[in-house]
Amino acid sequence: MGYTEELDALGRWVYGTAGIQSHRLSSAPPAVARPVILWEGPNRRKGQDLGNYSHIRRVSQYGTLYVDNLDQLAEILDKLEGDLAKRNDLLPVYANDQAGALQTGWLKKVEFDLNTTQSVNIPIVVRYEVIQDRPVPEEAPPAATVVTKLS
Repeated sequence: MGYTEELDALGRWVYGTAGIQSHRLSSAPPAVARPVILWEGPNRRKGQDLGNYSHIRRVSQYGTLYVDNLDQLAEILDKLEGDLAKRNDLLPVYANDQAGALQTGWLKKVEFDLNTTQSVNIPIVVRYEVIQDRPVPEEAPPAATVVTKLS
């Protein structure tokens, strides 16, 4: 599971719950209608090892929520926090952004935080954990012949 799948999972959740479009900051159109979230680069840290080939990665995904007024912000915040509580802080991750994509994992312990600001452009941080796997190397084939040399 990679960064694009994780960002797609956050985008699906935000759009499905509050009806808010979200874009990567680098690929956003020049003018976007409010409310919208523009995602920035994440902060990723390696966490606990689960075995030789998998570990938990802690991610902080930064972005900015652009709204028209504080009433709209309160409504969006209520929807997002309520939905996270219903989902037990779990969000599904899919293989691609198509409608019938297969689920490939979960974002766990999802937290949605707003930072303080003087305007209606609110910096947000979504923190979550995701299990990262690395490929298992192929095992060497069994020996075809065993030779013992006596000297």
